[in-house]
Amino acid sequence: MQGLNVFWTPPTATDASSYDTRSTHAPGELFPVAATQVTYTFTDVNGLSSTCVFTVTVTFGNGRPLVINCPANIIQEVSTGNRNGIEVTWNLPTVADDSGIQPTISLTSNAQLGPGSFFPFGSYTITYRATDVEGNSESCSFTVIVVDRVPPVLNCPPNIIREVTSGNGNGIEVSWNVPTATDNSGAEPTVSLSSNSQQGPGSFFQFGTYTIAYLATDETGNSMTCSFTVTVVDNEPPVISGCQNNIVLTTANMQGLNVFWTPPTATDASSYDTRSTHAPGELFPVAATQVTYTFTDVNGLSSTCVFTVTVTFGDGGPLVINCPANIIQEVSTGNRNGIEVTWNLPTVADDSGIQPTISLTSNAQLGPGSFFPFGSYTITYRATDVEGNSESCSFTVTVVDRVPPVLNCPPNIIQEVTSGNGNGIEVSWNVPTATDNSGAAPNVFLTSNSQQTPGSFFAFGTYTITYTASDGAGNSVSCSFTVNVVSPNPCLPSPCQNGGTCFNSSSGILIFCVCPEGFSGVRCEIYVDNEPPVISGCQNNIVLTTSNMQGLNVFWTPPTATDASSYDTRSTHAPGELFPVAATQVTYTFTDVNGLSSTCVFTVTVTFGDGGPLVINCPANIIQEVSTGNRNGIEVTWNLPTVADDSGIQPTISLTSNAQLGPGSFFPFGSYTITYRATDVEGNSESCSFTVTVVDRVPPVLNCPPNIIQEVTSGNGNGIEVSWNVPTATDNSGAAPNVFLTSNSQQTPGSFFAFGTYTITYTASDGAGNSVSCSFTVNVVSPNPCLPSPCQNGGTCFNSSSGILIFCVCPEGFSGVRCEIYVDNEPPVISGCQNNIVLTTANMQGLNVFWTPPTATDASSYDTRSTHAPGELFPVAATEVTYTFTDVNGLSSTCVFTVTVTFGDGGPLVINCPANIIQEVLTGNRNGIEVTWNLPTVADDSGIQPTISLTSNAQLGPGSFFPFGSYTITYRATDVEGNSESCSFTVTVVDRVPPVLNCPPNIIQEVTSGNGSGIEVSWNVPTATDNSGAAPNVFLTSNSQQTPGSFFAFGTYTITYTASDGAGNSVSCSFTVNVGKFLNSIVRNIGN
Repeated sequence: MQGLNVFWTPPTATDASSYDTRSTHAPGELFPVAATQVTYTFTDVNGLSSTCVFTVTVTFGNGRPLVINCPANIIQEVSTGNRNGIEVTWNLPTVADDSGIQPTISLTSNAQLGPGSFFPFGSYTITYRATDVEGNSESCSFTVIVVDRVPPVLNCPPNIIREVTSGNGNGIEVSWNVPTATDNSGAEPTVSLSSNSQQGPGSFFQFGTYTIAYLATDETGNSMTCSFTVTVVDNEPPVISGCQNNIVLTTANMQGLNVFWTPPTATDASSYDTRSTHAPGELFPVAATQVTYTFTDVNGLSSTCVFTVTVTFGDGGPLVINCPANIIQEVSTGNRNGIEVTWNLPTVADDSGIQPTISLTSNAQLGPGSFFPFGSYTITYRATDVEGNSESCSFTVTVVDRVPPVLNCPPNIIQEVTSGNGNGIEVSWNVPTATDNSGAAPNVFLTSNSQQTPGSFFAFGTYTITYTASDGAGNSVSCSFTVNVVSPNPCLPSPCQNGGTCFNSSSGILIFCVCPEGFSGVRCEIYVDNEPPVISGCQNNIVLTTSNMQGLNVFWTPPTATDASSYDTRSTHAPGELFPVAATQVTYTFTDVNGLSSTCVFTVTVTFGDGGPLVINCPANIIQEVSTGNRNGIEVTWNLPTVADDSGIQPTISLTSNAQLGPGSFFPFGSYTITYRATDVEGNSESCSFTVTVVDRVPPVLNCPPNIIQEVTSGNGNGIEVSWNVPTATDNSGAAPNVFLTSNSQQTPGSFFAFGTYTITYTASDGAGNSVSCSFTVNVVSPNPCLPSPCQNGGTCFNSSSGILIFCVCPEGFSGVRCEIYVDNEPPVISGCQNNIVLTTANMQGLNVFWTPPTATDASSYDTRSTHAPGELFPVAATEVTYTFTDVNGLSSTCVFTVTVTFGDGGPLVINCPANIIQEVLTGNRNGIEVTWNLPTVADDSGIQPTISLTSNAQLGPGSFFPFGSYTITYRATDVEGNSESCSFTVTVVDRVPPVLNCPPNIIQEVTSGNGSGIEVSWNVPTATDNSGAAPNVFLTSNSQQTPGSFFAFGTYTITYTASDGAGNSVSCSFTVNVGKFLNSIVRNIGN
């Protein structure tokens, strides 16, 4: 009789400004048994108000029982053991009634599934009903879900060892039984190969050890792995190729002869070791000597190559060794037309043991150390032994001119347009001249804009003029200077940013910027955010049905917003809240840092009744890849959708798509739509669908032919035709893959191959886009041991009359049997050696002296040592500084200079003189801009601060207004002794403001009489103004035939004019001319 605590959702309001909320009552208050009016009043800061009024009526009677503490949904996981479920328990709901008499409570769902019951894997709805003494009742429900977390049991086969005992193969096919698995659910798990997709039972395995892993997965997604190894062992010895034939040679040296050959090689399925009794280049006695090569692989299997070297006594003629390589000497500095060139004399030997004589048979005056003018020269030496046998060798000396001409440009030019309305001026200068070390006059030409020659007209702006001088050897040098044509208008170029317009005062000095919308500040540099947040994803109205009088938990995706600045988000409700059986307004408010806001409003309406079944957890789309084996599909499994109904009775669920394709079915390659339908006891139904896509990821199987070695055994040819069978391929899909050549398309079976080794690659691709490649080599060899040459680094290969013995004649700087050893005979080359330094100081202790250390380059690494370092204190005296660069071969070069410090006053030092300044005026109507900089820093060795003064135009200091143009600013520092030092920089102010150009409006011209196909159309040519004060040049940039008064046929034409000022800034505008017979003309004609 005292009343009832009543709850509701408070109303909300939106307003362009802030507001205050007042209410007569609050949710949860005790309301008496009566009718009570509730009022909400919303008043904004301007005193404007709105009210919301409703009545709460409480009557006396029995209001049905109340179910309290209904258990939450229960998820119970089974993670161990072999059971297919688990016992689940919970606390009974608490019930009460406003009569004061305890209601009865009963389990209305499956009565066998109470607290402590055994629940198999699955989802169950538990419903309790409370009934009071008047027979009124209320229900509550929750779900019990029992989840399988026990992985399957999977057993792999033991490790496998397979030997390759015969044949030339590099492996073998290996098979095993696929593991089987069991699961606590009683259903058979899915077993798949989870290691290398190529390595299934029956696959080909090359030599080595491989880990094979399998994965078992049950129907709830639990998985288990196991693995074993497959080891394939090599039982084949290495295969030798290139075993040397027996060698027979003659020498006049009783001690013997150094003999050379090409060592044999071997191939093996695994790695191998090579041992030999002798090496090429060893001294062999006058006798027959057996040479043996032994190749042993890692498994202890070996093969041998044996041949005999026979040396007999006789005279073989002189041998010329180490003939110099061709010499290219570049002259890169100085004014000479050549250079001295030196080299080492060739080394000669004779098998008689007596040193042959050597003589220069080319121009005898051009020996080592001679002066060679620019050009190319052939040097020839001849060696003669005591028997009169002789041998010659030649090389070339080429002297190249790398010294560019000397070219001097005029200084930078600043030209001011001081009077008249012109937008520029003619500028002249003297064309640079050049000299060259060759004595010939270089060619001097203009390499910048060819229109900008001496005496040309230059509009306002800065232009770089570049000249280039080129000599007869192709060496060139360039020099540049600038032409800066300036205007007195401070708005040229405009200082206004972000599209602001520059205006200058009548005095022509003061400027100001008119900013476009959204920008402010002296230079329009500040962005102003005038836009509220922009909302996206505002939820549509939601209408739902429930059989629970308390309401329904409702979910949605919250809206989002974007804004130029940061923002705050407020909402009256959140997804997942309990909404009563009523219509409830949901409001989201987004407010940015500037106080601008946007709202999203939608209504959630919950009605009482049966809402049909709810399908929960419909499987996501499934993509299953087949990556191993020879099957054309795979078994696919998934969990059934979970369904529920607000009646508390479990709906039935059925597969309405192809009933044969359920969980665990075999799916061939392709895409399939799976649909389930849930139906409640009232016959209401709901469906959900997902797709199963099975993708082929197994590449074809492709086998290439073995490597091919083809010898050219006769004739003078430098190669041979080589043939092979094109590889074939198979695929798990059953269709024949496409096999094609992916290496050089010219190298097909039967093609001609020159001497050398070539890799041939084929690729096989199936219909699903999977591909695999294989390769083999074609090696075309010659019986000539010098083809290809074994000599490295440009060495020349020679072979004996027998065609077997070879030796390498190495170029200068290399040695060794194969010229493989680099000999560095050149000391480091120094660059940047400091000139002598002479400084004055007033400090008797001396002066800290700085310089840039020299550097060096060398063919090998080098070490640098110096007697002094930059920044050291040098006494008042002359001190020698030495840098020594020494390479790893002990060759060194030195750089020596003297630092002389004298006592006296050394004058002031100017530090940090400003760099040249270029200031652009981008907006407005001014003809210049204020320019500022930091003053130079000065110091003096007396310790007394020097004075600094502006010696150029004193009115143009930091912060001054500079009209368009280029200005040289000079500062002078003076110490107490009157010594002075100056520094200068330039300030250039550039016009970047385009003219203002206004086109006439669009023109529609009607042809009203006659049979003509058009009409003449006229307009006024646009005029333009410019911040420079000079009249811009206005010209037609569209069709040059379409001028005012021209004849225009029927149609629409775009007319474009462009205005360009003296600084090269331009702007365009357009309008249309539309000529035709229009509707009103047709109507008039019909009326007539």
